[in-house]
Amino acid sequence: MTVDQVVVIIAGLCAGYWIVAVVLRQLRIGTSAGKDPSARTGEHEYRTHSSSHDRTPQWYEVLGVSQSADVQEIKSAHRRLMELYHPDRVDSLGPELKALAEAKSKEINSAYDEGLRARRST
Repeated sequence: MTVDQVVVIIAGLCAGYWIVAVVLRQLRIGTSAGKDPSARTGEHEYRTHSSSHDRTPQWYEVLGVSQSADVQEIKSAHRRLMELYHPDRVDSLGPELKALAEAKSKEINSAYDEGLRARRST
């Protein structure tokens, strides 16, 4: 085994570790120790189907924050979610995915506006 082969193997292992770490981090976004797991942001739970008993999620559920979150937490959650769901991120993946990203972005922006209004009124 040559030095070049060893370097390639080590680089591949490092890249694989990094990819797995990123994926696991994305799955944990919105949850942390002591938080209710049902308050997740819905990144991997986003529903594409509907039924008669579905309800519109509250602004804090969409953003993945507590109902008593302050303005800074709301802004941080909005920024984090827009980094994930901004339509420009999936522009090259086709019109269907871009349409889904646009819908999710509108939901996030609406929740953000509603959350800020709720904080200003209290």
